[in-house]
Amino acid sequence: MVVAYLVVGTGVGGAAEVFLPNLGAPDWALATVLAVIVLGLPIAAVMSWVYDLTPDSGPAVRDVAAPASPLPPAEAAEPPSPKSIVVLPFANLSPDPGNEHFSDGMTEDILTYLARVEDLHVISRTSAMAYKGSTSTLREIAGELGVATVVEGSVRRAGDRVRVTAQLIDAATDRHLWAEQYDRALDDIFAVQSEVAEEIASALHARLSPQELSGLRDVRGVDMETYELYVKGRQAVWSIQPQEIMRGVSLLETAVERDPELAGAHATLAFGYLISAYWAGAEPRNAWERTISTAQSALALDPRNPTAWGALGAAQGHRDFDWDGSAASMAKATEYGPNDRDAHFFRGVNLLTKGLFAAAAEAYERAAELDPLDPLMASHLATALWCSGNQDAGEKIFVRVIEEFPNFADAHGLRALGLSRDERWEEFAAANRRGAELTGMHPIYRAREALGLRRAGRADEARAIVEEVQQADLSTLSNVRAVAALAVGDDVLALEELAVAIEERQPMPLWMRVGRFFDESDPRVRECFAPMWQGRWGEDG
Repeated sequence: MVVAYLVVGTGVGGAAEVFLPNLGAPDWALATVLAVIVLGLPIAAVMSWVYDLTPDSGPAVRDVAAPASPLPPAEAAEPPSPKSIVVLPFANLSPDPGNEHFSDGMTEDILTYLARVEDLHVISRTSAMAYKGSTSTLREIAGELGVATVVEGSVRRAGDRVRVTAQLIDAATDRHLWAEQYDRALDDIFAVQSEVAEEIASALHARLSPQELSGLRDVRGVDMETYELYVKGRQAVWSIQPQEIMRGVSLLETAVERDPELAGAHATLAFGYLISAYWAGAEPRNAWERTISTAQSALALDPRNPTAWGALGAAQGHRDFDWDGSAASMAKATEYGPNDRDAHFFRGVNLLTKGLFAAAAEAYERAAELDPLDPLMASHLATALWCSGNQDAGEKIFVRVIEEFPNFADAHGLRALGLSRDERWEEFAAANRRGAELTGMHPIYRAREALGLRRAGRADEARAIVEEVQQADLSTLSNVRAVAALAVGDDVLALEELAVAIEERQPMPLWMRVGRFFDESDPRVRECFAPMWQGRWGEDG
């Protein structure tokens, strides 16, 4: 900004020196112009520092293309609610680029505060962070996410001081609804996050219950080293990448050891334990046990934490087959986290795996509204729609997901469940083959590919794949062995392995029921599943 000012000022001064005398201007006119130019330089420098101004008038430059939503656009979209909002990633203006996680943590914490306000519609972290570095305009971002307002800002950390700027903008008019700057000591950052969230809620005229207002103002100091462990661990767990999940779990374990009263770290750690059994190969029983105990610790500190309630509810179903307790916990998660994507997502998983497909589609639809750019939300919604009888809508979503995210293995795996229900075995085998290619030939995908080939009448090819699967490192998983046995026609062994998987509390038997891998008209199959469902498949509760 200073360089731009000097260039323009020099040009203006030179022009004044040439033209003013020729126009008959008095001698003092040229001196006045030059004085104004000189005095304006420090003012421009200060304004640039305070408001992060640049010659292109933007607080941050976005340099990557905008992501695309995997969900089909609504045919007759209504104007977004004026209380709908996305918090874009805050720009890191610190001298040390290593502080990027700190500015991201600021974004995530403000978003978490706002997500608990029922009167708002708050876009989830995954979709918001997708715009980090984007070249899209605020109006384009708001249109893609279906919101009316956008929050953007910056964080400058230097020594033991931090400067935070934030502004709330009406995307349609580019009008500032609110803006503020905070210059604080570094250990006061938690109060800043709370204040920003409350000011934004107030600017949007959101109705706040006493509990919500108390939650916004619930500020507790944490030493910065512990906070950074928490932020880095949270970001790693949220990546849903196997190695990153376990790294995040380790960081969060250290954070709660350093500060046992940090409720958010306990809740996120419970979430990490939960998903480690799905995506990171953790032993299921141990993972569910840790999830429940850690979620309970979080709730003892913060009884309204939606992440803890959601993780608890999911683990209650997986560990204890306690579907009543699971449903009650899920209801708490969505009550206390009306804008918490994971709360609605895990409620959808709970309903889908209980055979309540229409209700699951409603829960997933809410999760997808909050996180429209996440292919996992869209894929689960597509599965629930397909299973509830709306195959065309489900298939349309899967086509878009696979087009926008061709390397997203879960889309192929979840689509295969619908293909299995419809007995489209060639397509089922092909979908699982693609899932295998994207996961380093994971044996569960290979076993499912073999199952599809056998049921398509290609038994020799199926047997050859099963022989490969039996040599794989993860072939010891009982759920893999159960599907492999089905693929070679050994139904007795398949049921024996299924019983072991259920006893081990493996999550895959839940999804085998969704995909109808086993013939449940067979009394032996119903008997095998009985401990899990106790005759309640498809019943509310």
